[in-house]
Amino acid sequence: MTAETTIPDLVLAGDATFEEAAYLLLYKHIPKRSELIAFRTRLAKARTLPLQVIELIRILRHARPMTVLRTAICALGAVQEQKADRAERIDARERLFARLPVIIATHHAFRLGLPLPVPDTGFGYSRNLLAMLGLEHDERRAHLTDLLLITQAESGAGAAAFTARVVAKTQADVYSAISSAVGALDGLTKGPTERFLAMVDEIGEPARVEEYLRAKRIPAFANEDPRARHIKAATQELGPTPTLAILEELARFGADPGINGYAIALAQRLGLLDDLVVPLSAVSRVAGWLADIDDELGGAA
Repeated sequence: MTAETTIPDLVLAGDATFEEAAYLLLYKHIPKRSELIAFRTRLAKARTLPLQVIELIRILRHARPMTVLRTAICALGAVQEQKADRAERIDARERLFARLPVIIATHHAFRLGLPLPVPDTGFGYSRNLLAMLGLEHDERRAHLTDLLLITQAESGAGAAAFTARVVAKTQADVYSAISSAVGALDGLTKGPTERFLAMVDEIGEPARVEEYLRAKRIPAFANEDPRARHIKAATQELGPTPTLAILEELARFGADPGINGYAIALAQRLGLLDDLVVPLSAVSRVAGWLADIDDELGGAA
């Protein structure tokens, strides 16, 4: 059974963590309990960023989050070359996977003038992500964040995954391949995400949806992506929001926004700023990209 066919089953089960999905993508099998505990322990140890990377993020604190994410990944590669990474003994793929949320949270703190986040080794991946961003991080929200990340995990499809494969095939290092994939994802999603947010802002309230659709002449279309249903249900579980109400009204008129729309609604409900939606999408996809690189190089990433 491949990763692509197994992850939806894990999602439908409703009790998987993002670490389990990532392990499956990276190592091609569902982890045993001992394997999962060891994996989580390694991830927790790898979260701390090298000082050089923290300083770079400080210098770039006014740049876009995706720009900072891409640049910081390249910087991790430079630190690796210098043999200055304290977590060097941990697999580079696991280090990257562990550190993406820390990069995002560190930049978020610098740009808002907040104390730098300290990763909590006792928290799982999603709970730690929420905590470092200063958001509510109880088990319920951590579980819903797991769901959000799992349903957007990508392996073997999409331009960003293809970019990672192409760069890795040139014998470039894993940092170059993943930073390139982040750049590709940014290019693909920045415009659509901004347009979606602008649309919701222009509509303003559910009562104006029909008027908006008629004015814009937006045709009805069906959404058959089962992942969207899970994310919609998760958003509803946390309670109503203006964005969710508009999305539900759009769906009633046949203009279902699909997984991306509901993912944005859930991210907002969890408390993320709008410009962190695409970086979160990169976090969800990195394990799949790393798996693609591994496949491209015949297991020698």
